[in-house]
Amino acid sequence: MVHIFLTSSPTGPLDGSRRVDGIDKWNGFADRLHEVWKADSRCLMIAAAPDNYAMMDEMTGFFWHTWLQEGFSMQCMDKLDYRYHGSGWDSVHGHISREDLHSYDVLFLAGGHVPTQRHFFEAIGLREKLQGFQGIIIGISAGSMNSAD
Repeated sequence: MVHIFLTSSPTGPLDGSRRVDGIDKWNGFADRLHEVWKADSRCLMIAAAPDNYAMMDEMTGFFWHTWLQEGFSMQCMDKLDYRYHGSGWDSVHGHISREDLHSYDVLFLAGGHVPTQRHFFEAIGLREKLQGFQGIIIGISAGSMNSAD
């Protein structure tokens, strides 16, 4: 079964209107996520701006530490941007294989610039490759918006 969580920011309001340490617990998000999270989950952060490595490194590091702080067991937090070279990476077309994508337990759809991310999702064939995925998908801001039809 796939579990989809669409958020604007899983760590609280970006405008600072309410202080949040770790994952925002205001609406039960963390509790519901704990209910479906597997031990030693393999996580993949899918970029919004696949060529903005500094932003991707910062975001991935932040979520890695935040999720661990909240008691989520993780084996890895890999990044899918133009640097990704997993077993299914096609350097000519820039595609991750369906098998490689499905080897992860949790997919984070990063926040950032909506149109840039949409083009990246289309380029890697994400919609088609997600068919039959059995895990958790967490949309963050742009990632949530690009999840809509």
